[in-house]
Amino acid sequence: MSRSTYFPPPPPPPPRLPPYKPRGGAKAPVVHKESPPPPGSFGIGIEMELLLESRFTPSAADNTFPRFARQCAMSYNSSVPSPYPRMHSLVQAHKSLAIIHFEPAFEALVPPERRGNEYSRSNWLDNPQLGYQNLSRDQSIELIESRNTTDEIIGIMNPNQSKYFGWNFLPLKTFRTIEFRRGSASLSANDAFTWVELAMSFIQAAMIQPSSQQLLRYPRTIGGLKDFIQYAHLPQQEGAYNSAYLQRLFTGSHPNAKLNPIPVGHLSEQKRAKLQRKMDADTASNPMLDIIASAQQHGVA
Repeated sequence: MSRSTYFPPPPPPPPRLPPYKPRGGAKAPVVHKESPPPPGSFGIGIEMELLLESRFTPSAADNTFPRFARQCAMSYNSSVPSPYPRMHSLVQAHKSLAIIHFEPAFEALVPPERRGNEYSRSNWLDNPQLGYQNLSRDQSIELIESRNTTDEIIGIMNPNQSKYFGWNFLPLKTFRTIEFRRGSASLSANDAFTWVELAMSFIQAAMIQPSSQQLLRYPRTIGGLKDFIQYAHLPQQEGAYNSAYLQRLFTGSHPNAKLNPIPVGHLSEQKRAKLQRKMDADTASNPMLDIIASAQQHGVA
C-alpha cells in the first residue's frame, strides 16, 4: 500500500460474535476453555473513550451516536497482526523501555484532559517503584533491564496490580494483550483508528529494537517518536501498519515538542471516592474482557 494523505477504504466488518454474557452479581461466570493461542501470536488491547456529543456544533446528521457507531462498525477490522515472535520477558522489557523513554512525546500528543489523569497515570512518575523512588528515566530503564521474568516487568509497569496507568500490562497474564489508555476521545472512526495505529505501530517498533542503547539514540520528542516508528520499516499492510493515520496525528505537531507528565499525587476526597466506585465496578464486571473471554470460549478469538 503506497503512502498517501488519503485514508484507506474501510475494511469489512468483523465476524459476528456470540451473545455478550456479563459477569458479576448472581449470574454465572464465563467458563474459560483452556486452549493455547496460535503459535507466535499476540494481541494489543486499546481502551477508547467515545464522545456521545461533540464538543463542537456540527450538523445534527454528523453529531449522532448511531451514525458514529455505524461508521466504527464499518471501519473496524478484527486485525490482530500476522504472527510475531512469541512474547517472553525480553519482548516485554523492550516494550516497557520504549514506553518509559518516549513518555514525554506521548504527553505532548495527548489532549490536555488526558494529562495528570488518575485513570491513566504515568508509568514512570506515578510509579511507587520508579518515580516515587526518585529514579530518573534512564535509571528506571536500567531497573527494568535487570528483571528476568514477565511477571517482574508487569509488577514494575503496573504496581499493586493496578491497571490505572497509561499502559496496562496486567492483561498479559490472561488475554496476552497490552492495553493503551492514553488515547483521546473519538468523534469518528478515523479519530479512533489514529490512536489504534499509534499504539500498534509503537509496540511493533519497540519489539524489534535490539537494545536500550539503540533506543536511547532517539530523542524523547514527537519527532524522535516519529523516527522511531518510521525507521522500524514496518510493512504497509491493512490492519497492521498504515502511515496515513500516523501522519494525520503528527501533522501540525512540532518535532521538538515534549512534555513531562503531570503527577497525579494525592487525590481529593471527591476524586478518590469516584475512583473507588470505578474500581469496584471493574471488579464486578469488565465488559471488554467479558467480550474477549466469550469470543475465546466460542473459538472466535
